[in-house]
Amino acid sequence: MVAASSSVRIGNDAETYVFDIAQLKDHIAASCSNGTWACYDKTTLREAFKVPKAHSNITGIVSYEQHNGVLTCGTDGKLQLWDIRNSSAKPVRTWSSESVPFTCLATNRAEQIAVGSELTRSLASIFLLDARSEQKIIRQWNDAHNDDITSLQFHPKDNNLLLSGSVDGLVNLIDITKDEDTENADEDPLLHVINHEASIHLARFLGKRRVLALSHMESYALYKLKRDLDDKTWTSKEVASDQDLRQSLPCSYVIDAFPGNDKHSYMLAFGTFSSNETHLASLDTDTGEINKENVVFERMSTEICRAITYDSKNHVYYTGGEDGMLQCFAV
Repeated sequence: MVAASSSVRIGNDAETYVFDIAQLKDHIAASCSNGTWACYDKTTLREAFKVPKAHSNITGIVSYEQHNGVLTCGTDGKLQLWDIRNSSAKPVRTWSSESVPFTCLATNRAEQIAVGSELTRSLASIFLLDARSEQKIIRQWNDAHNDDITSLQFHPKDNNLLLSGSVDGLVNLIDITKDEDTENADEDPLLHVINHEASIHLARFLGKRRVLALSHMESYALYKLKRDLDDKTWTSKEVASDQDLRQSLPCSYVIDAFPGNDKHSYMLAFGTFSSNETHLASLDTDTGEINKENVVFERMSTEICRAITYDSKNHVYYTGGEDGMLQCFAV
């Protein structure tokens, strides 16, 4: 059992809990349920930067090292870029939608941002923006999904490929260089669709040709992507699957998936409602095999752990949960 080396409570009351965690070079950024986000020193968890009420409800937070800061989005329909060197705690840039609540976001190395939305007026949209300017949306895709967008990630090598997941159970591969409304089938931005048949919690690239799908019902599958010789057609093959990780791990819920120390492995973090323990399992990205690890983190309470991230350079894990605690575990 690993005890926390540092802990800090986010918020001033027991009703405030941690939503998500993002890593910066020297800091950890955490969002919480009262619309606030803050940066903390990686070692001491001492608060270094705070933005009270950044959104009415924060739904996404990612680090953005190109601009020394953080990107956040919320159900208020705002996407905001923050520079943590700015003592005024005001956003450097703000993009706003017209009454479309944002649900998640992702960035690529070309300084582009993808933002997903809730199902609004029969549309669940994905927007593409340029982080370097507050110009209007570069592209917008409305037909990729028919329910809330829950997960977005750019390909680790190709900036033009975007993976999206939704409550509709679909995991889509999108070419962000193409517009949606086109009469030419060869120019369709939707390159491939995987039907996971359950509301998507996470959709992740595990390397260049592997895709992880994890549902809110804890069903799991690993898919192998293949690009045909014509360089236009994509297919996928299921490598491994499990209809209910709650039974096989066992657990009550899966928190997140993130890279391990080995390039062929990913880690799954999971917990139970009756315990203050957070557990890890390794996921082989070649075979899809999942094996429970011996590392167990002893958190402050039995409240649900909602977020976890791993600093592979320093071998440190950070967790945040509905007990309002941000904690650091050195292993």
